[in-house]
Parts: sequence; structure tokens; C-alpha cells
Amino acid sequence: MWFDEIMDDCKKALVVANKHKSIFVPIFLKAALVIVIGIYVFTGLFLSIFKHQYDFEYLFTDFSTIVEILPTFIGFGLILYLLILVGFSILDVGSINMFRAALDDTKPGFSHFMEGIKKYLLKVMLGKFIYHLVVLIASPLLLLIYMLYAIIVGTLTGGWGIMFLGALISVYLGTWVTIAVLEGYSPFKAIGKSFMLGTKYFKGLFVILIASTLIAAYSAGMFGILPAVVAGWFIAGVVATYFKLVIIQIYYRNKERI
Repeated sequence: MWFDEIMDDCKKALVVANKHKSIFVPIFLKAALVIVIGIYVFTGLFLSIFKHQYDFEYLFTDFSTIVEILPTFIGFGLILYLLILVGFSILDVGSINMFRAALDDTKPGFSHFMEGIKKYLLKVMLGKFIYHLVVLIASPLLLLIYMLYAIIVGTLTGGWGIMFLGALISVYLGTWVTIAVLEGYSPFKAIGKSFMLGTKYFKGLFVILIASTLIAAYSAGMFGILPAVVAGWFIAGVVATYFKLVIIQIYYRNKERI
């Protein structure tokens, strides 16, 4: 039964996470990255507003003002995108390589993190860039579909439909980065394998992804507002790491059949 297999994966992931606690170190690296991005956004917006404080008065009445301000915000946005793309890609490939070592019962360390960066960073960055580009090109249609779905399904289900939609998309497209690192595949082949894995093991992946979302949200706020603000990011990171171990085992168990 597929549910029994999930329970076995969850048990093994718990044992591995308890034995190799170093797999949680990237959570702190992610927090540092978010802080750096936040500082950049705050500083960039502050300097932009300070530089163009008089131009904003005529932003909606003078086209030349828009033309003057636009390059600043385009440059700001491009640097922000590159920072996010490179930073989170580094975390992804390094962390997944550490998870693989832990599941192989090898003590994961900084060398595994760096090995993941050296071998898979460019592939993952390329795949993410192409994916983002496709989404950007198709964004008008996707936005329309999402709005209709949110109004019809989201309203009727009190928002649950939106969460289910996110999980549904992740079932088919959410594992390609993991597969690219585990197998060294190209982004296109990894996306294909991710889609086939979602098709083959839909029930298990859907349950795991919904569970990880709900547990992360509940765990972060279960002790009150202050602990959620102070430690919510860490709790959510621990939950995400645990379920990533589960997903990797699901892939290992089914990769010969996809």
C-alpha cells in the first residue's frame, strides 16, 4: 500500500534527521540570505526614494519622469532577481547533496555542500531561469486562470483550494531540482522525470506536500505570536528539511519505474 510506504519513508527520515543533525545547518544560511536580501531591498528602496523624491510628485502626470526613474528600478529589480536566483540555487544544490549523504549514512558536512555547488549550480540556475522566463511570458494567461480559480474555488473552500492548487503543481514540478542534483540530469530531463514521478506517485507526493505545508504553518505559530516571530523560520526550516528527506526516498524507491 502506498500509505504504508509513506510511513516507512517518514520513519527513516526521522532516524536520519536525528542521527545527522548537520543537515539543518543550511537553515541558518537561508536566514542569513533572507537578511541580506532584506537589507538590499530596504537600502535600495530608501536610496531610490531619496534620489527621486521630487520626481515621484510627477510620476503619474509626466511621462518623462517615468522614463527617468524606470532605469533605476529595472537595475534594482535585475540585481534583486540575480541575488535571489544565485543565492537560493546555492542553498538548494548544497543542501540536497548533504541530504543525499545523510541518507547514504555518511556524515554530511561542508564538503558535501560545496560539492553540490561545484557540480550542479549552473544546471539548476539555468533550469530556474528558463522556468521563470516561461512563467513570465505566460503570466497574463496564468494570472487570469489563477484569479478565476481563486474566486471560484478559493472562495468556496475558504482558501483551501489555493493550497491544494500549490500542492498539485508541486507534485508534478516541485521535485526537478532534487532529481537534477541526485542524478546530475539536465534541467529538461529532470523536469520530465519530476512530471513522471508525480504521475506515478501522485497520492504519496500530494499527501506529503500538503502535510509539510500544514505542519510548517501550525508548528511555527503553535506557541504564540512571539515564538513564531523569533523561531518560526527555524521551525519551518526543520519541517521542510524533514519532508525533503521523505521526498528523496520516494524518488529513490520509484526512479527505476519512471
